[in-house]
Amino acid sequence: MEPTAQLAPGVEQSTVGDNTNVLTEEDVYCPACGYNLRALVSDRCPECALDVAFIKSAESLLPWVHRARVGRLRAYLVTVWMVVFRTQRFCLEMSRPVGERDARAFRRITVLLAFLPFPLLTLALAMLRPDGFDAVLHFGGPGYLAVMHAAVLAAILSVTGVPYYVIRHKEVDLARQLRAAALSLYCCAPLSIMGAAVVFAVGGVAASRLANRDWDLALYSVALGIFVVLMVIVLFDVQRVIWWMLRETGSALAVNVKLCLFWCLSVFLSLVAFPAAAAYGVILYYSLRA
Repeated sequence: MEPTAQLAPGVEQSTVGDNTNVLTEEDVYCPACGYNLRALVSDRCPECALDVAFIKSAESLLPWVHRARVGRLRAYLVTVWMVVFRTQRFCLEMSRPVGERDARAFRRITVLLAFLPFPLLTLALAMLRPDGFDAVLHFGGPGYLAVMHAAVLAAILSVTGVPYYVIRHKEVDLARQLRAAALSLYCCAPLSIMGAAVVFAVGGVAASRLANRDWDLALYSVALGIFVVLMVIVLFDVQRVIWWMLRETGSALAVNVKLCLFWCLSVFLSLVAFPAAAAYGVILYYSLRA
């Protein structure tokens, strides 16, 4: 059980300077030592003396939570900026209650934005290089093309969802684990920029029709580089959330090892095992028809 700051009998709120500190019934934790600040009157943590005036409110500072007031598009874009470029401020939200429903809604939109460029890439291939598109169709037919897109979607869902189920540690109280798990759903934010990688890939497809093949290789390399950078940022953000969850308990090695294992396994099943099983089914079907 986390220690809780005691409130003097009959006290409902206190005024410090010109600001009125409205006390909350929610559990709000000190970001430095994990002390429960619920009902705290002072602006300093009783445990470590950190100035906690900025964190005492239980109201989330995640822009996405306030999308009804500021607008969905603006709230989404500012949240992506916060996750990617203001990671420490983003992780501070672990000290406040984190709405899982809001986090799941944010993840659904991000998964959609990360997946849609791949069907668009297929469409660009059909329009710009009909010979290559016909070769793909000849190999497995339209059904196998649909399976490949389903595999990409499954991989994106795995990468963005695995941390939620893996970020657990027996030495951390359940409330903090659940907050870290909800924040991990926001860590998929960099994948919303996946369209930039696909734009360069489409440019590579278009440049492959030119006599000079150096251009298409360069564009493909840029697309691959953007993809790798985005995945590294996702990994970094998840690592920061894990570190903030475990900063009072010590090593995060066990959580990181489990995370990497489940990530590798889920991506392998999505991109290799699932399409391979589908290909085997297609081969078996046509062999029986013959």
